[in-house]
Amino acid sequence: MPDLQKKIIEVNHVGAMSMIYCVDDFRLMILNQKDGEHSISMAKNCLNVVGGSFIGEAAKKDKNPLATVTRHLQFKLSLIGERPVDDTVLKELDLIDVVQNRQNKQNIVDVKSADERELAEIKNRIISNTVPFGDYLLTTPAGVINETKPIKVIFSYFTSPVDIKDWQALKRLYAKYETLSSVDEVKIVNFQSILDSGQNFAFGHDIAVRNFLSQGAADLVEMPMVQGVKGEFIGCARDFYQDYFNEFDVLLHP
Repeated sequence: MPDLQKKIIEVNHVGAMSMIYCVDDFRLMILNQKDGEHSISMAKNCLNVVGGSFIGEAAKKDKNPLATVTRHLQFKLSLIGERPVDDTVLKELDLIDVVQNRQNKQNIVDVKSADERELAEIKNRIISNTVPFGDYLLTTPAGVINETKPIKVIFSYFTSPVDIKDWQALKRLYAKYETLSSVDEVKIVNFQSILDSGQNFAFGHDIAVRNFLSQGAADLVEMPMVQGVKGEFIGCARDFYQDYFNEFDVLLHP
């Protein structure tokens, strides 16, 4: 008799990202800027939404994607602190060669305590307003990350609206420090500049972003897309990571 059970899809890992945007204008968003030293060519100088993967020692306490994106927002939206190097995560993702590049980055100096407190207060409100947007199965073709086979990953996307008062404060902090993070390049971006420059998003995150923009800035859905990366909407964020393990064969996780 043939096996009537649905074949379980193998995915490399699971992660969570949030689209942090100005509630008054969807064109304004807080994004992560990859540098030109990234070991994966498709990610060099690309943009990314803020978040990360459910991999490594720090992720062990995450019970679901909301916990993961909250942890990353807490960590990244800060003007003080060292740039850490998580060798475990880098080794698991075969990105160990970026360690030296991260160690060479300089931390922000002379941060005013009042500015850090203000950012911390805004960050807490951003996290409180973070809600699920949708889960996507992303497939990167062979030859980009892995030479011999396509790589599939699942990302849960969230939205984090920022009111006008907080957005003006973020703009002031960004103008002063040229970033909103001491551990990564986090910047305020106007999507019109993406259209004008032709800049891409990394790893297919643009697929969810385009769907989000279609709700409030439909004229921007023609922004550049990474060629070859496919994305499939697979429902809402699951309540627990165990739900993903039950549905998919997740290769890398804490």
